[in-house]
Amino acid sequence: MRKVILLAFAAALLFSCTKDELTYQDGTYKAVEAEFGYGWKGYLNITISEDALKAVEFDYLDEDGNKKSETTAESYPMVPHPSTWIPQYESTLLSTEIVEYAEIDAVTGATNAGTAINKMVNAALEAAKTGDTSEQVIID
Repeated sequence: MRKVILLAFAAALLFSCTKDELTYQDGTYKAVEAEFGYGWKGYLNITISEDALKAVEFDYLDEDGNKKSETTAESYPMVPHPSTWIPQYESTLLSTEIVEYAEIDAVTGATNAGTAINKMVNAALEAAKTGDTSEQVIID
């Protein structure tokens, strides 16, 4: 009986310490801009597990649900093209230690997107602290 009580106490201590040490709750967290700007609305989905980013999806959608990263140079003549800088933001964010997250640097030519992604990341991380998986709406 004594061994069972000691094992139960040790397990409870282990799980309570592990949970208290984590900053963010595991899950997928979402943030979206409240308004369309120049015909596009930014969104971010991040998946967190054990205080680490496991997946990042960042893009912009038009009113028909088309992704900016999938436009062509003819349909969206921006330099650099979104098919270049959107994945760059995603990979930079994915390689960031979120416990120490400050802000990622803007990509030259896509500085408004840099501001937007940082706002969305901060909102998603705030939600992750409490496990709030509802969509966080970013109002400028």
